[in-house]
This record gives sequence, structure tokens and C-alpha cells, in this order.
Amino acid sequence: MQKAFNALAGLSFVMSAGLLGAGLYGYSKLPELQEQLIESAKGMVTDLVSDAVVEAVPGKVEEMMPTLPTQTGPAIPGF
Repeated sequence: MQKAFNALAGLSFVMSAGLLGAGLYGYSKLPELQEQLIESAKGMVTDLVSDAVVEAVPGKVEEMMPTLPTQTGPAIPGF
């Protein structure tokens, strides 16, 4: 009976050490995970806002975009 209790105590120690190690590892990775979540949220919010703006003013966005010139003029002397 003593051997069974010793085996259970050893198993309990191994499980406790494993949980402590996993907890410390997770805690050390917390800032990295937070950065990833923040960047992901920023990207999602940016997409949602830009889509909402384009949907809210569909014709105005294209009208406000300037046209690109098709040709350029001569070089400015003195520069």
C-alpha cells in the first residue's frame, strides 16, 4: 500500500511541475500573443472602416480621385 501512495505522490509532483512549467511558458509568451491580437484587430477595424466609408459614399470616392497626367512638361531651368 505504501508503494501505491509513493507512486501517486510522484505522479502528483510530475503533474504539478508540468503545470507550473506550462504556466510559466504561457506567461512568457503573453506579450507576443497580445501584439499579434492587437495587430490583427487593427487590420480588421481598418478593413471594416474603409469598406463602410466606400459603401456610404460610393460615387463620391471615384469623383474625388485626381486623374493622373498622361504626359509631363519640359524640365524647369535652373534646378
